[in-house]
Amino acid sequence: MLIHRRNPLLSPQEVAETLDEMIAQHAHGQHRYKHIFVTGDQQFIDRMLVLINEQPTRYGMIIPCAGEFHFTAHGVHGVHRLYWNPLSNWAVQKLEFEKVVKKNDDNITHYDHYDHFYQLLTLAIFTVILEVVPPDLLDQPALLLDITRVNEGERAKAAFLTIFSVPDRLKVEKS
Repeated sequence: MLIHRRNPLLSPQEVAETLDEMIAQHAHGQHRYKHIFVTGDQQFIDRMLVLINEQPTRYGMIIPCAGEFHFTAHGVHGVHRLYWNPLSNWAVQKLEFEKVVKKNDDNITHYDHYDHFYQLLTLAIFTVILEVVPPDLLDQPALLLDITRVNEGERAKAAFLTIFSVPDRLKVEKS
């Protein structure tokens, strides 16, 4: 059973009461689920973890999960950190996005700027690569990376797409 909590401003006591209601309804009620996946914001998850650690018998069936937004935001942040020097910094300067996308910005309120920037960057790189790279080479990403090794910028773009953006058929298959 997966339950998503939308109210992130619950006190520790309210989190306990909410979990107790979920357990009563889903673990002891009609369905009798053995585990309940509960998503929420970081504060809600932290409070669930405290309760689980303090009272494992009572809350052991609760499995906390970060909400989809948190997975996406952390993914974008990871891509930003990995690709700032080899690629993103150059693109930000060329597009004159310095006021929008910065090297260090840990403020989640600007997440949508970074998300939109990386969607734009991915589409731009993918469009160029599809027009420039022969189609048979697109099916061999390892070879494409090898060919671009002498040009740091091109290699960064190829690696970015190979790792993060290219459809599965274009990714390197692991044996």
